[in-house]
Amino acid sequence: MPITLASGHDDVTIQIGASRFQGWQTVSITRSCETMPNSWSLTASAEFLRDANALAGTRPGQKCLIYIGSDLVITGWIDRRSIPIDAHNHQVMLSGRGITRNLVDCSADLANDPNVQGGMINGVNTLGVAQTLSKAYGITARSAVADLGIPIPQFQVMLGETPYQIIESMARYAGFLVYEDQNGALVLDRVGTQPHASGFSLPGNIEGIN
Repeated sequence: MPITLASGHDDVTIQIGASRFQGWQTVSITRSCETMPNSWSLTASAEFLRDANALAGTRPGQKCLIYIGSDLVITGWIDRRSIPIDAHNHQVMLSGRGITRNLVDCSADLANDPNVQGGMINGVNTLGVAQTLSKAYGITARSAVADLGIPIPQFQVMLGETPYQIIESMARYAGFLVYEDQNGALVLDRVGTQPHASGFSLPGNIEGIN
């Protein structure tokens, strides 16, 4: 559901190292309990963006933090930096994904896992597999609930499968959602039943919803 935020409410900030950049004109931030990793993109004209010259020194692969107001929403990496220039515009465009992007982009390495024999994962619950697969990339895997689900007797790993494909398949079987939190950790969770406040108000901090 596309939502347009009214200006002046909770500016979006990207922090790269010790530097923080604000003044973005177009913002897209995606976090979902059904997709991984989190993703973001930011665009502004060089004239409008605060400290655009310093931002020109950034590069893909740098770690970054995305804030809405004072709230951290994504911990991730810069995937792309673009500075398009024409006769009328000089823009700065940044986009990237959350820390868990490596679990989606890379093949799983289970060569040193004692629970894997001949491509078969034996008798391990979903959290155990998630922690093993995530550890190779320095990513934390945790459960948001005390119930870790039943151990899955056998799970066949296909050649070339990514860690996320394996974890998501096992999580679906065990009744878990898999998502990335604001700190870049992989989270296993159950579907919630409690309502919560959205933080949106119309009229107020929302200009339009489609």
